[in-house]
Parts: sequence; structure tokens; C-alpha cells
Amino acid sequence: MTRYSHHRWSVGLAGALAFVAIGLLYGSSEPLLLAVVPLSYVAYGALSRYPEPTLDIERSLSPSAPTPGSTVTVQVTVTNGGDRTLPDLRVVDGVPDELAVTDGTPRAGLAIPAGESRSFTYGVMAKRGEYAFDSPVVRTRSISGSRVVTTDVEPGGATTLSCSTTVDRTPIDRTARRRTGTLPTDSGGPGLEFYSTREYRPGDPVSRLDWRRLARTDELSTIDFREEQATRLIVLVDVRPPARIAPRPGYPTGAGLAAYAGERVYEALRSGGHQVGVSVLGLDAGDRPGHGAGLPWVEPPAEGGSVAAARALFEAAAGVESDANAVPDPVMREWTGNATAVRDPAVGQQAARGDADEPARRDRADEPDRVEQLLARLPPGAQVLLVSPLLDDEPSELTETLLSRGVPVTVLSPDVTVSDTPGSRVAALRRRNTVTSLQFRGVTVVEWPPNESLEVVIDRSLPEVVP
Repeated sequence: MTRYSHHRWSVGLAGALAFVAIGLLYGSSEPLLLAVVPLSYVAYGALSRYPEPTLDIERSLSPSAPTPGSTVTVQVTVTNGGDRTLPDLRVVDGVPDELAVTDGTPRAGLAIPAGESRSFTYGVMAKRGEYAFDSPVVRTRSISGSRVVTTDVEPGGATTLSCSTTVDRTPIDRTARRRTGTLPTDSGGPGLEFYSTREYRPGDPVSRLDWRRLARTDELSTIDFREEQATRLIVLVDVRPPARIAPRPGYPTGAGLAAYAGERVYEALRSGGHQVGVSVLGLDAGDRPGHGAGLPWVEPPAEGGSVAAARALFEAAAGVESDANAVPDPVMREWTGNATAVRDPAVGQQAARGDADEPARRDRADEPDRVEQLLARLPPGAQVLLVSPLLDDEPSELTETLLSRGVPVTVLSPDVTVSDTPGSRVAALRRRNTVTSLQFRGVTVVEWPPNESLEVVIDRSLPEVVP
């Protein structure tokens, strides 16, 4: 607690002395009487006591378990537990430095009668991880304004904003089949759904004989059912340098949102009984937990992969978000000269043709190797779910290559081109062209707009991801 005396009535003392001097100079009593007025203000300020507030502060977060990219409403309620009115109370909440305030302000000026409460709200942008709030700073002034007390008040309620990928419910409950984890094929064999009949072959099981046809024609025939095979999907997350772009300072980057969305879809599909593997584009060698060189890869559980390894890979993918400020903007980079740097407030990134372009050049050089490694690791009949913000051409080129090899591809794309600046508008136009181009090739593109919950997007679009 700190105390401070503000001599705001000192001018009154100067006025009183001036009146006294005039009265003495002219030998008149009227100026001496007028000096009483400013002296009364000086006495009022000098006799004021320091306020001794008794405050209770409660902080609440809504929602309490947000998703990255969503807005969290913070409500701060201040209760005056003393027996005197607090005429001038100023409160500043301790917002974590990593979180951007998107709505309102964490500051408030309040007047609270004894025993009553006042509240104020503001919004922050949720980011993956845990962020601790500092204690609110409270400044109280006396009625005269000449005595000021500043103190930190330990609040009740929420003290930490936690934004994780824990799945409270399976988003595919309404869309999953009663027999999960399979896809129907266009071939006959064991199964449940009738497919065709054929001539009897020695060794065919008795349960598949067409007894009705035998009774009608005296010929043996065998019933084939539509075969079902296990669904094998590979969730491919794009966290390359061009994806590490945020719409505004303090907002999640495209890479961070892609890692989060990929993990949520992985958990949803795994809970639905599907065989799901994971791979990540753009991880440096030092960020690959237990994967060494090459494309990081976790097989589906039935083929030796583990859920723990998949989650560790998602965690590593989300970790590249912390280095986002050093990544050049791929849109602005194309229009800068060798010695020119452009800073675009839409993405908060610096673009330059010099050393800042080195990660992107290295990334483009590794592109053919990544594609070949991906094709070599894909199991037969697998589908690919590419999670990418689509901020450059490589996701489109990769999709085209996979389609040419007969690999079905679906794209889930978080949109980070939402800032109303020239750079963001250009990036949004390029992204829209990429989405249109993919859809023209017959690729299903599931877009995740920033104002919509990922659970809603998954619930609505998962039948398109897993037919």
C-alpha cells in the first residue's frame, strides 16, 4: 500500500496570501475577509484523512474453458465492505501480458456506497496455454481529492485463464454410425449389407448360402455382403513459417489454431472408433519429440501408434506459435525489395528479402522431400485431413499431388485474415482464391471462421470429413 498527498488546494493558500497582502497594503478589512474563502479550502484539504477502504473483488471468466481464438468475457465485481462511501475508486485489473484486450477496457472509475457492489467487464482473446492474472490495482481518493491510497487487492474467483484441448464431449456423437471405425467398399465379402450373389465355391460358409434360391432352382449360390474396411485417416497439420501469422497482435496465429483444430479433430475421430494417425509440416528438428530427422509421424493405434505420442506431437506443433513474431509475412514478402522491410499491422510481422526470408526459402527447399516422405508413409486406402490456414500455395500444391496419387483429401482451414488492413485484405483474397481452386478440384474445404466455435464446425462438417 502506498499513500500520497496531493496538494491540489495550494492555489487557495496563494490566493489567501494575496488578499491579506492587498488588505494590509491598502489598510482595508474587506480583502482580509475575502481571504477566509480560499483559506477554508486549504483547511478542508489539510484536515482530510486518508481513506481506509475495505474492498472485496471477485473476478469471473465466461466461458471458463475457452477455445483458442475465442473471446473470453472477464467480469470484475468490486464490493465496498466498509461503512463509508467511496466517492472516487479507480480499478485496473491485472491482465496477462500475453493476452490481447479485444473489447472494453480493464480499467474502471467507480463510486460505491457502503455495503454495495459495482461491476465492469472487458473481453480478452484466448490463446492456447495457461495465463495467470495479476491482482487488481486499486486507487482510492478522499472526498477532497487530496489524499490518495494505492494498493493491490487479492481477488476471489478466477485467477487463471486456461485454454487447453481437453475434449469434454465427443463432437461426433450425432453423426457417428452405430458401427464406428469402418467405411463401406464397392466389393463383396463378409459383412452385413447385401451386395450380390455368385456361384457357390467349395469352402464357402454355410451361413452365406442362398437357401431360397436352392429351394427354387435346386442350384447352390453364395451371398456376398458389402465389405467394410477400417477407416484410416491421417491428420496433417500445417505449422510452416507462412502459417505463423496472427490477424492482430496478441491473437493466436494460424499455426496455433491449426494445431488446436487438428488435435480436437483427432480426439473426436479417435473417440468415434476411427484409426487416426498424425503428421506435422514445418517442425524444426529440435521440436520433434522422439521423431529425429524426416517428417514427424505417429501411426494409428492399430498400427503401433499411441495417443500419448500423438498428443506430444500436437503440443510440439502448438509450440511454434511462440516464435511467430520472427516470421515474415508471405503476402508482403513478395512485394519487398532486397533491402526493403515492410511492417503490416494486420499480421504484426516484418517482411524482408534479407535474413528474414531464410526460414521461408529453407521451407520451400524442403517441400519435395516432405511430399515424398508423406506419400511413402501413407498406408494403403488412407485419407488425409489437411489442417492449414491456407496462407500460401504449398497446401494447394500438396493437395493436388495427393489427389493425383489417388489419396482422398479434406481441408480444415482456420481463417486468420480478418483484420481490416491492406495486407490482411490481400491475404484474404489470396486465401479465397486458394479455397475456390481446391473446391474446383472436388476437395471438401471446411472453413473455421473466427466468430464460430470449432465444436460447431466439427459437428456440422464431420460427415464430409468421414463419409
